[in-house]
Amino acid sequence: MNPTMIRMTTLLMRKNKALIFILIVMVSIASAQKVKKTNVFTEGETPFSSNMSSELDVNEYIDSTKISPATYDRLKKIKVLVEKESFQQIFDELEAVPKKEMDENPMIYALKALAAMNVKNYPAATTALEQAIANVKDDALNSGLYNMLGYVDMQGDYRISAVQNFKFSHKLDPGNVAPIVMLGAVSMENGNTDDAISYYEKAVKLVPPSNSVWNNLGFLYQGKGRHTEAIAIFDKTIIAIPDKAAFSFNNRAYSKLQIGQAKEALADVERSIEIYPENPYAFRNRALIYIAMSKTDLACADLKKAQALGFEQKFGTEVKELISKYCLKNTK
Repeated sequence: MNPTMIRMTTLLMRKNKALIFILIVMVSIASAQKVKKTNVFTEGETPFSSNMSSELDVNEYIDSTKISPATYDRLKKIKVLVEKESFQQIFDELEAVPKKEMDENPMIYALKALAAMNVKNYPAATTALEQAIANVKDDALNSGLYNMLGYVDMQGDYRISAVQNFKFSHKLDPGNVAPIVMLGAVSMENGNTDDAISYYEKAVKLVPPSNSVWNNLGFLYQGKGRHTEAIAIFDKTIIAIPDKAAFSFNNRAYSKLQIGQAKEALADVERSIEIYPENPYAFRNRALIYIAMSKTDLACADLKKAQALGFEQKFGTEVKELISKYCLKNTK
């Protein structure tokens, strides 16, 4: 499973206010995912986050007149368990809730599904989501639930079913960006870059540049050689996502180099390195710029720095190959 997709799943259903109850847990699930960050095209950082409140008011989305005092206490206990990331315990607590109470408060099923997802119990997650969908009558809520069901399908590599669920999620609530993003992610994983771009172009119309969907669209543009459009994306994300500006500067530098703006590219990548000097991809990019400027010695120094920072372990053998091509012959 592409880590990009895992982050995208945390992207909410944020538009649907009533989903906040279950998405509070999803935030913690996202933070608990121990996944390796991988590049889409030129950069290793594809940040997705929800910036949600950690407040959990069980009264707001659960009808307390339809649950027992024991269930009410369990739901309050879950707030503490979320902070501890004790997801198996959350699942076990919810297993004890009577079915009748869950049918009357189906968002408890969704909460159970999220806990199951985090412990990779995908069959249990599927069952819980199907039970939630059977009892929820609100299209906006069901849009979010079908999106989650599609994500679970992806874990079992049931791609046809996943796509069907994402499309139905979008049909139920066209303003919900999450299924659009997920359809783009599936297209990316299937190698359908043009379809992925089409989905992401729809998604960015629904979210501000501070949402990292914009960065992914920039990566896709780069992969298709559409560097002027990529630069326009990164112009926006540099301002809108200041805590990720190092990565946007770095990616903008790469695109500027590709359209012959080596001097401007160098300024961008140096700004990136100044902000975040531990990124091996930035040194790889600066090396490419130096090569274009015929400054081989400086390029080789940066390639070796990228190597020392673990480029090969994270991104492959490109730096090693560049060192062999441009640097080893200089020592003969």
